[in-house]
Amino acid sequence: MRGSGSDAGRGAVMVLVLALTVAASAVRPGVANSGVPTSPVQSASEPNPLSRALRIVFSQRNPAVTRVTVLELRSVGMGAGPYVLLGWGIRSDLSFKGRFDDELFGVFIVDSTLTRIVRTLDIFPTQRWADYIVSIEKLTDSEVTIVGAGSYGDQKLRRVYKLDAPK
Repeated sequence: MRGSGSDAGRGAVMVLVLALTVAASAVRPGVANSGVPTSPVQSASEPNPLSRALRIVFSQRNPAVTRVTVLELRSVGMGAGPYVLLGWGIRSDLSFKGRFDDELFGVFIVDSTLTRIVRTLDIFPTQRWADYIVSIEKLTDSEVTIVGAGSYGDQKLRRVYKLDAPK
């Protein structure tokens, strides 16, 4: 029996989700394939250049932020790049010291090889310590919309960034 068009569409979506999950696990430092954190801080010889780039950019804003990960990575060019990366960084000890900028979110444009940050669109502090959810709501050829909120739906955030290079 052949699947309906919607079953075929769901199958394609599942393959895409699986592919993105595998790709994301390859760029998430400190997380094994099982999803269990391995080490919050990687050495300078960290094998993933994108994770290393995130760590450098976040630590320039706040040297206490050394634990980083990729939250979302989406292609602007139909899978050929460039990419928009939503990153997250926090103090390695995960303790709140009274500074919200000890937990940062960043929106970046990444090259097609997924090895370097081409441009930083924004880096901003959390609005709720270790209890803030940020995601890419919409991505077009010209802009990306980022949304965020605390886990209770408070401290809402919505920002739109232009993807074209500033003149």
